[in-house]
Amino acid sequence: MPRPERFGSRQFQGLRPTAAAALLLTAALALTSLAGCGSKVDKPFQGQLRVWAAAPPGTSDAGGNLPQGDPAQGPLKPLYDAARAYERRHPGVRVSLQPMSWPELNAQLEQALSGPDWADQVPDVAMISAQARPNPAWLAKGALEDVSSVLSQETTQDTWPFALDAFRDGTGLYGVPAWTTVQALYLNLSLFAERGVQPPASGRWTYDEFTRDVQRLTYSRGDGTQIAGLGVPLKAGSYELWPFLFGDGVRPLSPDGRAYTLDQGAGPTAVQRLLSWRQAGSPWVGTDQVPELFRSFATPGRQNVAITAWDSWALDELERSPALKDSPLKLGLAAYPAGAAGEATIGRAGGLVVFKESSQGRRAAALDLAAQLADASTQTALARLGTLPARVSVAKENPFTDPLRTRLAGLLPEAELPPGGPAWTRAEPALVGELAAALEGRKPLAQALTDARKQLDPIFTTATTAP
Repeated sequence: MPRPERFGSRQFQGLRPTAAAALLLTAALALTSLAGCGSKVDKPFQGQLRVWAAAPPGTSDAGGNLPQGDPAQGPLKPLYDAARAYERRHPGVRVSLQPMSWPELNAQLEQALSGPDWADQVPDVAMISAQARPNPAWLAKGALEDVSSVLSQETTQDTWPFALDAFRDGTGLYGVPAWTTVQALYLNLSLFAERGVQPPASGRWTYDEFTRDVQRLTYSRGDGTQIAGLGVPLKAGSYELWPFLFGDGVRPLSPDGRAYTLDQGAGPTAVQRLLSWRQAGSPWVGTDQVPELFRSFATPGRQNVAITAWDSWALDELERSPALKDSPLKLGLAAYPAGAAGEATIGRAGGLVVFKESSQGRRAAALDLAAQLADASTQTALARLGTLPARVSVAKENPFTDPLRTRLAGLLPEAELPPGGPAWTRAEPALVGELAAALEGRKPLAQALTDARKQLDPIFTTATTAP
């Protein structure tokens, strides 16, 4: 842009007053235009960017609590290092990283976004964990920036598709994936050894092999202790049961999340298999007593479940639990059993979101910061601490110091998001209730699946026809 000094007083010498006045007006308009071109909207941002951060899953206990001591030297160290690198690349910008526990971070965000002045209360960037889809309330409020502009095609191609989908709404991408979680089968290898059952060497079962081993691991000890071969939670918000159906190509909903499909095709047969596992002597199949199931699998002195399904958080808890310090669980991991449709599981993603900014310069700076806090080098450093990456290349490099994390990372190519859609929050409790009635023997399976349709069809019809 030309400097304003170019319109010096000599340019007006010799002009008639009216012509001079006209030229002065023209010059004033030009200055106004130039001032707009040189406004802070287009200038590189200078100042402070605020980041609210918590320890990514796998780097701390399952509760997401930060350890005592300097947070910059704990599980958040890779984020602090990335923030300092960002400052070096952007002289004049300072990153203020506020460490919190996950409960504190979630509460602070909820409070900040609750009032009419939310735009003044939220940070520039915040970490979000266990995301399955963008927060619809935040989208409706217009609180999130679309980050698509700072993610190259190479970056998106190097990110697990389900991790991108976790932040996608329509054509917008409302967060930068930085880590993932994935569901797996957890094996109490002591019970396997007690029964002479060999876990699958590759960590993979077919349905027939899995059914055989569940039956062999369901037994009664001489002292009367009952051992269940399998435990699976079934509760709204818990998704560990669904991948047992995926190997047959079965999903509870259509791909667009707008129709109930569990009673179609191979659905009834797949659910019947779950029922047979429970009837074989595994009463934990389909339980809503989630904490009790976890204790029955892991607690020393009462480990009476041989196989159970959990998200990645379970490994964090099992490896860091004080209860297991003196009597560690001999633990193995495996994939869900596979059928004709192959192997599949459920994953979710976490990362960085950018809240709506007041200027283009600040927006550009915050988006660039979020991208750097989630780049490949940061994800590699986090993976060494126990986090599962969102980047495909990072997982392939195998930076994990724990072989069980390596086994979990091997399941990421098969992961998809949990069931969802415009009516899932209303449909899920009804569907879970009918499945539980069938598994607990309170209803015949065919009736439970039919009754589920009677409840769910009106929900989906309303969601589809709503303006």
